[in-house]
Amino acid sequence: MRLDNERKIFTRTYQIGGMDCSSCAEEIRKALLKIEGISNATIDVDESKVSINYFEKEYSLDKVEKKISELGFQIQHEGSRITTVLKVNDMDCTIEENTIREGFKNFPGIESLRFDLINHKLIISHSSTEGKLMNRLKTLGFESEIYTNLLHVKNKYKGKRKLRIAYLISAGVLAFTGMILEFFNVPFYFILPIFIFSIIAGGWRVTTKAFYSILNLNIDINVLMTLAVIGACFLGEWAEAAAVMFLFALSLHIENFSIEKAKSSIQNLLKIIPDVSLIKSGDEFLEISVNEIKLGDEVFIKAGERIPIDGIVLEGSSTVNQAPITGESNHLVKIKNDHVYAGTINIKSPLLIRATGSFKDSQFAKIISLLEEASSKTKSNLQRTVDKFAKYYTPIIVISAILTIFVPTLFFSEPFNFWFYNSLVLLVIGCPCALVISTPVSIVSGISRAAKLGAIIKGSVYLENFGSVNAIVFDKTGTLTEGTPKVEKIIPLGNLEEKDIISTAYAIEINSEHAVADAIVSYAEENNFPLERIENFQILESGVSAQFKGKKFILGQPKLLKDILSSELKEKISALEKEGYTVIILSEEESPCALICFSDSLRKNMKKTVDNFKNLGVKDLYILSGDTKQTVASTAKDLGIEHYFWEQTPTQKLSTVEELNKKYKMLAMVGDGVNDAPALAASKIGIAMGKIGTDVAIETSNITLVGDDISKLPKILQLSRKAVKVIKENIFLAIGIKIIFITLTFIGIASMWSAIFADMGTSLIVVFNGLKILNTKL
Repeated sequence: MRLDNERKIFTRTYQIGGMDCSSCAEEIRKALLKIEGISNATIDVDESKVSINYFEKEYSLDKVEKKISELGFQIQHEGSRITTVLKVNDMDCTIEENTIREGFKNFPGIESLRFDLINHKLIISHSSTEGKLMNRLKTLGFESEIYTNLLHVKNKYKGKRKLRIAYLISAGVLAFTGMILEFFNVPFYFILPIFIFSIIAGGWRVTTKAFYSILNLNIDINVLMTLAVIGACFLGEWAEAAAVMFLFALSLHIENFSIEKAKSSIQNLLKIIPDVSLIKSGDEFLEISVNEIKLGDEVFIKAGERIPIDGIVLEGSSTVNQAPITGESNHLVKIKNDHVYAGTINIKSPLLIRATGSFKDSQFAKIISLLEEASSKTKSNLQRTVDKFAKYYTPIIVISAILTIFVPTLFFSEPFNFWFYNSLVLLVIGCPCALVISTPVSIVSGISRAAKLGAIIKGSVYLENFGSVNAIVFDKTGTLTEGTPKVEKIIPLGNLEEKDIISTAYAIEINSEHAVADAIVSYAEENNFPLERIENFQILESGVSAQFKGKKFILGQPKLLKDILSSELKEKISALEKEGYTVIILSEEESPCALICFSDSLRKNMKKTVDNFKNLGVKDLYILSGDTKQTVASTAKDLGIEHYFWEQTPTQKLSTVEELNKKYKMLAMVGDGVNDAPALAASKIGIAMGKIGTDVAIETSNITLVGDDISKLPKILQLSRKAVKVIKENIFLAIGIKIIFITLTFIGIASMWSAIFADMGTSLIVVFNGLKILNTKL
């Protein structure tokens, strides 16, 4: 901090996270100058620093931090750890990942690197500055920018893509023109510049990456192709050099296109959010960007428009289609105080809603983020195997190419040019593009296809492993059943009348949070029972107790009161449970005074879903429930499930799952993600029934059924098996063709033409084989 004695102006410098360009810097500078007490602000974009001059008595640090936060940036305090997400557009395969990992190996302040190659994102945990990170990437040959939010990069790279396509087309046209002229014996001095410009147009990105790779002592695909093209030029094979560079560039473009196509389902979801929306300001409505909507803003939604933000209805009533979130065309009536969600469609009438947060806080944004990040989370076993193979494959090819030149010429007096040419062929066919792309395209296609079905698969390892599941555990209430029990029977056992029983149960259970309590409260409110006061409310192991009108009442499961139940009453309860009822006892002191019976219907098509699992070979199915033995047994019988556990607390559910994990290689559990969250986490694959608006279900599971439709699970199982089958086909094909052409090279009968066509052809086959998952019938 520095003091100017003449004007009493102080200077303070802040480290700013999220500032990566001059326009961001200017936005921050203008905003800071509007704060009272600040006389000047200067920005250092490269160092991500802001220096402000201020008058001491008028200056407020809180105002500065609040203003910077409102603009979407953050103040980074010295030594603090932050996570930065960078959009690195040319980073799209494990070769680039290895280059970046090596480049940041000894970089100060780096805690961890995580790569989302599918979405070109690099997630860095660090205590450095973002400007230094981006400068380091630039020295490695990568341009980057800070990935601020989902809508920020919607149309960011369209211009660059068009320019690259123009270069690619130019390279192809020039190469073809040169070959035509060569065929008609046009003088070579006229043809040579055409081939040179073709090589430059097709290979400027490849050679640039190769240059930075060599600087960082890293041998990758780009180095292989650059060496092959330079070697061909050295031998005077200009036509082949131009063709190889063009076809390689074309194969890279096709691979990039395939990834974008595989992500189409996810990207199409993002496109449904409107760019602008109307907000109420006084008596007027102003059109602003969706990104600018903040907590508390009143947003006007016309009939037929998509809702851009999560919110609560203030005025109006309408029907809303939640298909974009749930995967089903589910029309729900929304009235005042109801919740509405971003991405859903307002069908009938205008609505005025109050935003409950910004777009990035919405359920829709969280779902999209999870889907985008899915491929960057835990890698599948197949993907790890391929990456490990590719790591050693490229250096082996380079060594083999060197040996191909010198062994025949030095030890067997073979002609140098012939074997030098064959070494170039080996470099071309040794390019591991098809192998590297074989897994990601299939994985992203599988995750995107699952999204169409209303399921979020939160990592490639879960997509791969779900297909090998050999046992599934189901929670009962809310998973196999609808989860909304209803009061069906009230059986007085003493002097209390039915209205007194409900009044007592209502007063006690209004303080509880479980499905049975909700059923009692709903029943009482529907029948206009008054809510009366209780005292000394307590939660027991299998029930609750309270003082009501001077008397102590206990409300709970039969096992809680088993010591005071007569044999006759026990038989009556057992008979009711065998009929499928859940029975709760109301007891005054130690005297049972009523039985309250509830029913919870099975989900639609639940029996068919169980049968589908069995037909797919998953025959060991289990039910875990807190209900009594008779109730669970009745449900198991209706569904044809042989194994079940009853009266299970959350802790007992966890222990049961841990024991079953020892018995089965791949155990999945399906639950509601709330009271069975520990058991879900303990299973190899946790699957949550994710009702829209339920954060905990989305966060705790490996797979979330956003539409809350368990009947989709057998299709997800088929999808998993299909994806694994395609990945194995791709790997076998990529390696098989490489082996054939490497053998042909060593015996001297392969050419660069055949090598590049084989490499490109294999890439195309694995790409389109992976993409077919998007439209596979299940």
